[in-house]
Amino acid sequence: MPVLYLHIGTHKTGSTSIQTALVESSEHLKSKSYVYLHLPFELNSKLMSAEKLDSSLVVRFGEQLKLALGQKGGIREQCKYILSFEGFSGNPDSGFLNTSIVSEMLRDTTRNFHVKVIVYLRRQDDFVESMYTQGIHQGESFSFEEYLGGFNHPNALNYTRILDSYAMHFGKENMIVRGYEMACRGDGLVKDFCNAVGIDALPYEKLSHNRNPSYSRVALEIARATNPKLDGEQKKKLRSILQSSSAKDRGEPFKFFSSSERKDFLARFSESNEQISRQYLNSDSGRLFPKPADVDTEYQFKGILPEEVAPILVHILSQELPVVHPHGNPDMSRASGLILRRLLSKFPRVESIVKRAINVVRS
Repeated sequence: MPVLYLHIGTHKTGSTSIQTALVESSEHLKSKSYVYLHLPFELNSKLMSAEKLDSSLVVRFGEQLKLALGQKGGIREQCKYILSFEGFSGNPDSGFLNTSIVSEMLRDTTRNFHVKVIVYLRRQDDFVESMYTQGIHQGESFSFEEYLGGFNHPNALNYTRILDSYAMHFGKENMIVRGYEMACRGDGLVKDFCNAVGIDALPYEKLSHNRNPSYSRVALEIARATNPKLDGEQKKKLRSILQSSSAKDRGEPFKFFSSSERKDFLARFSESNEQISRQYLNSDSGRLFPKPADVDTEYQFKGILPEEVAPILVHILSQELPVVHPHGNPDMSRASGLILRRLLSKFPRVESIVKRAINVVRS
């Protein structure tokens, strides 16, 4: 049977970078008898969120897989195939509690292949902080404490369950397990993935800049407070404004756990992470992830300073709102001021700057 490399993520481990490299290197892959398959995102997402075995979903997935194979010339014994979607690891918002269901349905749709499963794992505290940030980017408004409460189930974020579920259906000998942090070192994540599937480096153009920059902590708190007041289009505009005017600096501390909270949170997974290290990575140390860098230091967000909000206001006034001239429409001036007041209504410390900015527009 031909080999199928099933890359299942997990989330927040650079899957998009890997997929982009595979797309941009399609001709190179073809020359090496590798085929990267695309399946509809909507279908993949339904599989990711499945809470019970769904025979109709299995049929649809099988049909789409067959269609994708047909577009690439059908199944050929000499070829090796790659299928990649981070949601194949399960639903991240539940802590991957449904992985056993997802893996069983994938087994039923890939019986014509010798499947090798590739999975990257990220330390649980980093994963939660990164997922929380993504949620605010996408328009949510919950606090970190509220988000963290979604992982109270004793099995949530237990990576052993992910690996054992797939090992049961595809064989432990076919599991390729990587630590995300370690994979990013040296030659980088994409090169590590290439090593996992047995090909040399892909000839793709690595992006030198971040096309989707993360918020600074100030911008994140502004977005979190403002999102409930905005519709979908307004959220997109605010996201663009904040990314342009208040993106996260590379060296900026960006933590939501205190040091003690982080230790307590990671203690929940110490035994299972050690088990993974020994059983799937053959490590004598029992260490799956690097030690948290902040274990002896305490980082605490100090709040929002007026000076930190000023660049955001300048950006809004100069690009997102109409320029009001001395003899312009007074209603437009009032509208501009109203938008600014609503935008920052949760931040009384910057009210004086807001008022000054409004006066500039009106003058």
